[in-house]
Amino acid sequence: MIRLEKLMRDLPTDPSKRRAHEQAVVPWIDEEVVKLCPCCAKMFNLARRKHHCRLCGSVICSDCSTGVDFEFAERVLHPATISKFEVPSAADQDVVKAKKEYTKENRSLGSKLIERPQESLNSLKSLVDQKLTEPQFRSCHLCRSILDRQERRSEAATSEPVLLFQFFQRLQEHMREGREQAASYKTAVESLHRGEEDHELHEAKRQRVKLLKIAEDIDAMSRRIAKLDTEPEATSPAVGLRLQLQQRIRHDAVNFVKATLVGMPDVPTEEEYAELKRSRIEAAAKRVQEERLAARAMRQRFEQEQARREKKVMTTSSSRDRLSPNHTGKAVKTVMTPNNMLEAQ
Repeated sequence: MIRLEKLMRDLPTDPSKRRAHEQAVVPWIDEEVVKLCPCCAKMFNLARRKHHCRLCGSVICSDCSTGVDFEFAERVLHPATISKFEVPSAADQDVVKAKKEYTKENRSLGSKLIERPQESLNSLKSLVDQKLTEPQFRSCHLCRSILDRQERRSEAATSEPVLLFQFFQRLQEHMREGREQAASYKTAVESLHRGEEDHELHEAKRQRVKLLKIAEDIDAMSRRIAKLDTEPEATSPAVGLRLQLQQRIRHDAVNFVKATLVGMPDVPTEEEYAELKRSRIEAAAKRVQEERLAARAMRQRFEQEQARREKKVMTTSSSRDRLSPNHTGKAVKTVMTPNNMLEAQ
């Protein structure tokens, strides 16, 4: 990656200067000492010519080499800002313009070499080797595979995990539906266990089956999230955090299923529900009878208290009449008779 960055930095547009720039960054192996291609072990000849990898400097044949275009190199170096799907910015347009000028100059140079056959064969080979019609440089398959792997790592670290996000959204929908169904089912079952007739027994059973189906969907979706494929050789911190996130989602989904969907009370059977209704009716009748008896006893106590107060008032009034003075201001002696004695009592 360091060599690639140096190659792409201040890259000349002149082919001769560009060749010197590439050799200054990566020392080339002397092609005179290499008789066989190190990749395919085939001998070099006029048909199988020698080429240099711009990243490692090794000598390879044409079949064992490939081109690395500038756009791909920039995308590997700057994954967060360079993308072949983005609309070019002003700076990117300047780069594209420089590439076009570079291609135009290379084409004109090729025309001059054709018009002047006395130019050296090495210059003509250099012209053909660099594929002057395209802004790219030559690389061996091994270096190209390293760049491809680096690009995949960069995409995994910078791009949005679309599949993980979609699965997580579906998981959230299942959990939201399960939470709502669990609350409705719990209310219905509690009402049925009290022997009430506000909910139907078959409807509660249907909700129970639906809750189990939602629990299965959540378990299956969380398993898929936990087992999402990642790059086997990817060991970047971003990939590690993503794996931790996937395992955390799986753990939370399992806890949600256990706490919300699986541990719900069972629906009573028809016989149990009939017994619960009968017990509820008997309890209601007993409660009504107890309330009636309590009301009767309270009414009797009230009547007794009322009679006692009336008797007390009469006794107080009779005593006041016996002790009251006559019109002359003298106290009148009350003669005790059998009737007065009964009234006093």
